[in-house]
Amino acid sequence: MQRFFEHAEKTLHFSLGLIFLFSFIESTYSQSYISIQVNRSVLLSGFHRILQYNITLPDFRSPTQILILETLPKDVYLDSNQLSKRIEDNEIKILTDKPINTEIPAYQAQPFGIQLCSLSQTNSHEIELPIHLRYQKPHDCEIHEKSVTINLGDAIIYVRTQSDGLSNTNCFRIENDDSWIEKKDKP
Repeated sequence: MQRFFEHAEKTLHFSLGLIFLFSFIESTYSQSYISIQVNRSVLLSGFHRILQYNITLPDFRSPTQILILETLPKDVYLDSNQLSKRIEDNEIKILTDKPINTEIPAYQAQPFGIQLCSLSQTNSHEIELPIHLRYQKPHDCEIHEKSVTINLGDAIIYVRTQSDGLSNTNCFRIENDDSWIEKKDKP
């Protein structure tokens, strides 16, 4: 399995004024010179946002498939009822032993993993994931400032091309499948 590494500053800012910023754009090359362009950004404002992924493989024009492994921080949750159709279609898999409690504040929650799958007839993928921000522990803004920083961890992106053998039905069996090429962020 080939590995791709990139370094990008990834910080989410959540303020009482509901300013929430995150974005990075990187292009990286593997030892085989396969280029992957990744743009991950947060859309909208307030407690209900969209985490958007735009991924392009400029060296390919044929169908491509990507699988993103992401650990979301405890400050964020997904509503599985909102995502039920996409979960059924194997586009999204939530990796947690317990159901996500949408009512608890961030300081009582735990981070959890997700897998996002996309099959495209081109070399370009756009995935939009509705995310929701949890309430933060109350604090004195005069002492602790007016914002809380929420960090997104490093994502791992697996890529398959038509020459690697695409699968319409099974994005989630990567453990025993060496046709995936791995691109991993590095701090």
